[in-house]
Amino acid sequence: MLLLNDQVHQYLAVKYDGWLLNYLPNVWRIWLLFYGSFSLAAATILYSAFCPQEVKLYSSAFEMADAEAKHHFNINEASIVQRETRAMYLQMPRWMYSYFDMNNMNHEIDVGTFPNPEAYLSKFLILRWRIQDMQRRGLRILLYVLFSVGLSLIGVPAALTFLQVTSIPLRNLWP
Repeated sequence: MLLLNDQVHQYLAVKYDGWLLNYLPNVWRIWLLFYGSFSLAAATILYSAFCPQEVKLYSSAFEMADAEAKHHFNINEASIVQRETRAMYLQMPRWMYSYFDMNNMNHEIDVGTFPNPEAYLSKFLILRWRIQDMQRRGLRILLYVLFSVGLSLIGVPAALTFLQVTSIPLRNLWP
């Protein structure tokens, strides 16, 4: 409500918008900032509510594997990771199968029999992170649209204000 108040608007508005923007209402910058901020806030809330915890915590699958493989192996949770990864793979949508190759991964073998068991367990953790990262395709598209619209709506008044403010000293340099 504060942004749409006319008394506050007089302090936030640039008085001269030029010939191109004469046809817009006086509060167009505030409207774009308001709706852009609202779009960014909605996208951030949806992201924090629906993004899997491991994807939020680690920026890549390899970072997760480096951080967690040794830990899971040391506390004898390798078989749990293998089972959970297999269950995630079997429950994922059909369109995702072409992105993953499960042929060289055995979910039933004891990882301790490998020369480097942490490296073999890392393959499962990487697969797990990637499956979680790619799920909910519709939500990911919606978040992309909301973030893009929000940044664009905020960027338009910012760019035009920057150009208008920059043009004032440039006009005074070359009279």
